[in-house]
Amino acid sequence: MRRYGVAECAGITCALLGSFLVRRLTGNAIAAAYGAAWGESIGYGGTIIARDFLAMSRVTRAADRAFGIGDAGRVVTDLLAEFGPAGVLDTLVTRPLAMAIGTRLLGLPLGVVAGKVSADILFYLPVIFMYERKKRWRSADGDR
Repeated sequence: MRRYGVAECAGITCALLGSFLVRRLTGNAIAAAYGAAWGESIGYGGTIIARDFLAMSRVTRAADRAFGIGDAGRVVTDLLAEFGPAGVLDTLVTRPLAMAIGTRLLGLPLGVVAGKVSADILFYLPVIFMYERKKRWRSADGDR
């Protein structure tokens, strides 16, 4: 929860904003569901990316060295390993579909929230698996 909680708050806020904005501009519930899904991806992803880059920056500062290209590459590699396939499937298929079905059945904003929760369950299964694996790899590297 600690790693993902703030990102989830940013995600749901941006999902609701995206949904309302697109619905107001287009009048289309399906487009609003996509606006919600993409808004959530932007809010959630932006928070995770910023947090990981800031954490690496603190690590390099504590080691009394500058944040470099290699450090940025490590952050990006770690993010791709953790979120890569699940994130692509979630952003392009699962989340928009879940939010479209939710808004179709329950309307706005309840359908956005219901769709978000449904998509989160499918998203977090592989993400948490990869995150825990990454932590084990890091600890095994540190033991050598």
